[in-house]
Amino acid sequence: MNFDEFVRNYNGKAVDYDGGYGVQCVDLIKLYADKVFNLKFGKFGDAHAYYDNFENIKTLRDNFDKIPNTPKFVPQKGDIIVWNKNRGGGCGHIAICNGIGTTGYFCSYDQNWNGKKAMQLVKHSYSNVYGVLRPKKQSKINGKLNLSYQVHIQNIGWQECMENGQVAGTEGQGLRIEAIKIFADIPIQYRVHIQDKGWSNYVPNGCLSGTVGEGKRIEAIEIISSRNTIKAQAHVENIGWQKEVQATHIKIGTEAKSLRLEALKLEFI
Repeated sequence: MNFDEFVRNYNGKAVDYDGGYGVQCVDLIKLYADKVFNLKFGKFGDAHAYYDNFENIKTLRDNFDKIPNTPKFVPQKGDIIVWNKNRGGGCGHIAICNGIGTTGYFCSYDQNWNGKKAMQLVKHSYSNVYGVLRPKKQSKINGKLNLSYQVHIQNIGWQECMENGQVAGTEGQGLRIEAIKIFADIPIQYRVHIQDKGWSNYVPNGCLSGTVGEGKRIEAIEIISSRNTIKAQAHVENIGWQKEVQATHIKIGTEAKSLRLEALKLEFI
């Protein structure tokens, strides 16, 4: 189930997810975590505790980014927004943002708000808002984003574009990747570590990074995503496939080892 399916299924309904204290705002968040992200939230405490105790709750740390409320902040669709103890008689409040808003207001799906138990869409000011917990798996919010990439290979030249976890490059042929272009549905920036040169400058979505016609290997790639988590893996000379990494800011390959990058896989999750 993705975000939109969740809203269609549960908007207008009141759910006591944990069977603890009747229909509460945290029940909606536990239901959301379960149905959309397949996460089972335990007894984390009152609503404010999701933000106050974030660093001590591994399930939250592993699956969400904690982002504070600032004068320029506007929440995204799918963000879990948390109020401080000044709301809810000291318990705080917690809801799910729908992506509509400005720096002056935002809209969210709330349960147990202003006397109404059922899930409803509410327009809010930012008064007493701590900030949000942003899901790392943005594909569950906005659908699968495309990530494609094209590499320039020693003795071969530009390979055809690969996408969404396909292997770009070669294995078992001893050929270096010399340049790369990355194309994404959201803003990204990336750079490469080049033989005898070190790190190149960052380039934006779709631009060439590396060298062509100089016979120099790429040894590592660093990519920064503006929003979604990237899953990446590199095949390196004398090492083979490295351990897979997942983050919005990833680095694959090696530095200071003079090892060529031979193949890679990239995708949004």
